[in-house]
This record gives sequence, structure tokens and C-alpha cells, in this order.
Amino acid sequence: MQEIIQKDAIISEGKNNNVKLEKQIGKLQVKSTNIGSRISNQKDKNLSQELLALNTKLAIQLENNESLKIALDNVMKAKTDDMRIFQETIEQTKSIFLHGLREYKKGIT
Repeated sequence: MQEIIQKDAIISEGKNNNVKLEKQIGKLQVKSTNIGSRISNQKDKNLSQELLALNTKLAIQLENNESLKIALDNVMKAKTDDMRIFQETIEQTKSIFLHGLREYKKGIT
């Protein structure tokens, strides 16, 4: 029963979001159909500036993402090397321990 209530709430929230988005689309359509070249030109300039700013922001984000990917790759390579060295150290320690244990057993018998 609780799941149904939760799903209804999610559906209701989705419908509310759709209504909000439809209102925003309507407002944008009204704004885009304004009469007057002066107003239209100014809005076009504002939209162009906003678009340029968004493109710049996107380019910066893409560069940041690429830098983060490279940094992550470097960290992963370093961790892989660390794990390899750790595994080699464990194997050497095991070998030395087993050798010592065999020597100890030889001394007892």
C-alpha cells in the first residue's frame, strides 16, 4: 500500500513538473513572438550572449571532465602498480616465512 502511495506521489510530482515546464514553454513562445524589431533584436542579442556564455561554460566543463578523466587514469595506474608491488611483497614474505618454517622443522627432527 505504501508503495502505491509513493508511486502516486512520484507520478503527481512528475505531472506538476510537466505543467511547470509547459508554462515555461508557453512563456518562451509568447516572448519569442513579440512584435517589434527593436525588442526582437535586443532579445536576439541577449539570447546570443546567453548562448555564447552557455557554450563557453560547456567548453570549460568538458575540459574539466577531460582533465579529471586523465587524473583518474593516472591514479588508477598508480594504484595498480601499488597493488602489484604489494602482492609481490606478500609473496616474498610468504616465501621467506615458509623457508624459515621448513628450516625450523628440520632443526626439530
